[in-house]
Amino acid sequence: DCEDNYFYGELPSSLFSIPKLQYLNVASNMFSGSVSSDIGKLIDLRYLELNRNNFRGTFPTTVEKLLSLETLSGDANMFSGKLPDGISSLGKLTSLNMSANGFTGPLSDFAFNNMDSLQKLYLSYNRFNGSFPEPLCELGGLEELDLAVNLFRGTIPNDVGAMGSLTTIDLNVNGFSGTLPSSLGNLTKLDTFIVAI
Repeated sequence: DCEDNYFYGELPSSLFSIPKLQYLNVASNMFSGSVSSDIGKLIDLRYLELNRNNFRGTFPTTVEKLLSLETLSGDANMFSGKLPDGISSLGKLTSLNMSANGFTGPLSDFAFNNMDSLQKLYLSYNRFNGSFPEPLCELGGLEELDLAVNLFRGTIPNDVGAMGSLTTIDLNVNGFSGTLPSSLGNLTKLDTFIVAI
């Protein structure tokens, strides 16, 4: 655990040669550069926290090899490009936070419906666009959904009412339009719903 220090530079490649590593937390430092694709070698990793640094570039697609991963936090960096499709293959992931980066593109075809264990999803303050990602509506165990401050447009699908575990939905500052789905009334655990401009 190296959190809250003043480490800087790129992550040393030797980190990716520790075969039994399960917990890697380098949050709140000054690391920079790209994250090496060698991170995919850490196949026993359960917790990966890269948040609040100066990482940039695309997020390594080799993350799809980290099948034991339960928490992935890359928020508050300068990652760009598409969110790697392979993240959807991480069936044990319970929390995904990629807020406050420069990710782009639509998420309508992202296979969120494969992520049965996901409970918390934070993708705010990026540049995602397109329609509301409807595969999310199949995540009956999702509790917190934050898509605020992106470039999403169109209507909120009625199927959102099937997400019965939701306590928080934040769609603040997007371009959603139309009527609110009546199925929101099915979300009996919901205590926070934000759709302000």
